[in-house]
Amino acid sequence: MSTNNVKNIVVLGGGGAGIQVVKELCAKLPSTHHVILVTDRPKYAHVPALLRLFVKKEPNEVAHDATRKRFNEVFMPYDTFLKRRSAQL
Repeated sequence: MSTNNVKNIVVLGGGGAGIQVVKELCAKLPSTHHVILVTDRPKYAHVPALLRLFVKKEPNEVAHDATRKRFNEVFMPYDTFLKRRSAQL
C-alpha cells in the first residue's frame, strides 16, 4: 500500500473519551486509515480504578504491597495500549 493512500486521523486528548474514540476507530476503519493519539501524558489514568489503590486488599496482604500491584491497573502506559491496535501515540 502506498503511503499516499493512507488517511491519518488525529484524536486530541488521551482521557476516557479519547481512548474510547481510538478503540472504536481502530475497530471499524480499514487499513487505509491510521489513527494517531495526541496527549501530553505518558500514561492513561483510569479514574474509577483509583479507589482500588486504597481499598482493595486481599486477606493477609500488606496495604502498600496491594497498592504497588494495582498501580498498573490504574495508570496504563499508552504505548502498551496502542500496540494492540492500529494506532500510534
